[in-house]
Amino acid sequence: INYGRIVQLPRVLTEQETQELLTHAQKNYSKIKNCRNKIKLSDCSIKLSSSRDYLALRNLALLELLFATGMRVGEVSSIDVKD
Repeated sequence: INYGRIVQLPRVLTEQETQELLTHAQKNYSKIKNCRNKIKLSDCSIKLSSSRDYLALRNLALLELLFATGMRVGEVSSIDVKD
């Protein structure tokens, strides 16, 4: 029973926002991957580091996990390596 309290549901991403988020993550990862494959790294528009590569891959994997499984952000953020 709701005694006058307004319960507000969390805002969800629109279809366009979701598509933009996934596209951005994929482009970011692809950009780093393509630069890694170049012979002359000086031709790359971004500076590469293992941490940047890791973060781009991690972010893409997390987004895909969220959308593929329907998990909530809190559930995904509590995942441990042993899980």
